[in-house]
Amino acid sequence: MSTPSLASGPEGPDALRPLLDTVLGALADGTRARGGPLPAGGPDAVAERVRAAVGDVLPRHGDPDALRALVHALAEGSADPADPRLPGGGGRRGGRGRKGARVKLTILGGGGFRVPLVYG
Repeated sequence: MSTPSLASGPEGPDALRPLLDTVLGALADGTRARGGPLPAGGPDAVAERVRAAVGDVLPRHGDPDALRALVHALAEGSADPADPRLPGGGGRRGGRGRKGARVKLTILGGGGFRVPLVYG
């Protein structure tokens, strides 16, 4: 028995709706868990939380909570460049050449993570 493509056909939007609800909820929860413009604990703590959320990258059996857990960890571990407490934050464009804080997630071979906070 073949499985139809998730977003194809007339049922596509209804098939995607639960995934979108999961992602949007996890983004909101992760942002609240962050509690400020920068994630708590610095890059090492963020990398550990993301590593824990990812778990086994190619498991034999999938985890129904995997999407929510990963999106939550990424939202919690991301900087909010629109926050006025960060350099260039508050939704400003330009302004003395400063940029807001950014987070770059690099997934390394062997399941390692590097999550540097970059301030421009």
